[in-house]
Amino acid sequence: MTTTTTTPEAMLAELHAAAAALTDDDAKRTALDRQIKSLRLALNRLAVPTAELRRVALVRDRLLAAKATIEEQTAAAPDHRLIADSHLRDKEWGRQEALAASLRAIQDGVEYLNGAPCLPGPLRALLTDTCPHCGDVKLSWQGPLPAVEKKIAESAGRIAEQQAQLASLMQTAEALLAAEPISA
Repeated sequence: MTTTTTTPEAMLAELHAAAAALTDDDAKRTALDRQIKSLRLALNRLAVPTAELRRVALVRDRLLAAKATIEEQTAAAPDHRLIADSHLRDKEWGRQEALAASLRAIQDGVEYLNGAPCLPGPLRALLTDTCPHCGDVKLSWQGPLPAVEKKIAESAGRIAEQQAQLASLMQTAEALLAAEPISA
């Protein structure tokens, strides 16, 4: 039996059908059942880093959006030295320093106090979500941008490994369905 199955889900269905059609070949049924379990396990193992990649990519996108917003605010900021009123000048200087500290935090990270990140005000405001129903506040900080990019690369690497394993299992399943000799 030659197969042209392209998806793991379709391969699982084909393996189930082949196992159900067997009546007297216990060795082949055992091999089919083992292959079904292996494919399911590989699909489950692939789901974990895929979900992690999606989650971390959202975090990275939010950090990049915050960085762009802060860079825009920095570019639009007036020269604080030209402000005549000393109170307003000091206030503007503090705001610009907080913007600069936010950019440094995105790149280099921050210190933690009792497990909470010590984020500069502008960055904290951009990364904080407030529930409209209960008012619960949640800070979305997973670390500096380089650390987030590293997590993305690690997840992508795990996905590639799992996809290679899945491809190998698919080839083995095709060989098993074609009744070619397979090595366990």
